[in-house]
Amino acid sequence: MNIRLGTRKSKLAMIQAEMVKNQLEALGHDVEIFGYTSKGDLNTDTPLYRSSTTGVFVDELNNLILDGKIDIAVHSAKDIPSIIDPNLEISGVLRRDDYHDIFISKLPLESMPCGSVIGTSSMRRIKEIQAVKGCLSIKDIRGNIDTRIKKYRNGDYDGIIIAKAAYDRLGLNENYFMLSEDKFVPAANQGIIAVVSKKDSVFSDIIREINDGETYNNFLIERDIVRNLNLGCSIPAGILSKNGKIFMRFYSLRNSDYRDFFTLTIT
Repeated sequence: MNIRLGTRKSKLAMIQAEMVKNQLEALGHDVEIFGYTSKGDLNTDTPLYRSSTTGVFVDELNNLILDGKIDIAVHSAKDIPSIIDPNLEISGVLRRDDYHDIFISKLPLESMPCGSVIGTSSMRRIKEIQAVKGCLSIKDIRGNIDTRIKKYRNGDYDGIIIAKAAYDRLGLNENYFMLSEDKFVPAANQGIIAVVSKKDSVFSDIIREINDGETYNNFLIERDIVRNLNLGCSIPAGILSKNGKIFMRFYSLRNSDYRDFFTLTIT
């Protein structure tokens, strides 16, 4: 089967698309990758948590599926809105990579001098940083991972926080410190690559052949929580499903106080 795969043009997105392509080609399919630039990529001035819309990185690609210009779209799962077009479906996910956040810097986060400038565009990470060390200065940072690393190297920031999965996929070689999931509960679906296709299409059936069942179950659990609680990128929340348990942490928008809502065992 010839498959037209759409993705964003960033280096990380292209690597993730290649990961999906490799698995599909191993099954005997021919895959061509098409790269696109989304509105979310073009607007690097507005912090994500202040964006007036959701799906800034995925909606245009998904619309290309509906328009018949591509057959599937590859996304970072955490970027996909909790509700998508009813004619589309998330037909499969790859095995989850490391879901932790990491702190790229010369010193651990707790050891950073007060006033140090820390880069992140995530409201969740802002609140988590404030809860760990409130005297740090947090500055918004946008752009792809390469751009963020360059800004860090140029001295615009004393440290930045990114996902460990992105660090690994890009093969980076920066000094970093792993952030504990107890203090930095990751965003829902962090570390998961998802594939969208037309609902009940032949491409959905093909993608299900490369779907990782365990990851998919955790993906759905985390995604259902986001949808049922009506969460978005402006709400500072961490959600993680693993080993039959769910970990959730919500922060107040007014201060750095947090509440661990619950940890439960899935039967």
